[in-house]
Amino acid sequence: LYAEELSKMYQQTVWTHLVDLCWAQFQFFRKALGITEQRVVRMSETVFEGKKDELVLDHCRRLGGGAVVFGALGRDYVRPEKFQAEGIRGYFQQYHHPQYSQRFPGFTSHLSVLDLLFNHGPASRSILLSNNMTQEELLCG
Repeated sequence: LYAEELSKMYQQTVWTHLVDLCWAQFQFFRKALGITEQRVVRMSETVFEGKKDELVLDHCRRLGGGAVVFGALGRDYVRPEKFQAEGIRGYFQQYHHPQYSQRFPGFTSHLSVLDLLFNHGPASRSILLSNNMTQEELLCG
């Protein structure tokens, strides 16, 4: 299902900068997982200010974000009251890695999203998001 695009990316293209390969991979994964409706802003396109949670808060201000998802370790540096004071909801992600059938018996966790795509194709997005808070729950909850 993905052979042509992956062959072009990994075998037919000569990358001179790692960032360009990473961007191509990111765009491929967005397309394969069906998450192309969200706007993506590269850090190099906009000037953001601050450090740690101030930097994230500046992202929200400049881009009109009403909610932000932090990694679980964000609790070590994020001051939620700063976001609440500006009407921005903060959520600390507690990602639950899904288990899915793989080619061979048993389950090997935390592989690349390529493993999920190769095993489940278009159903990968729903598997990836299973047992985790959805965007709708985050924005409405």
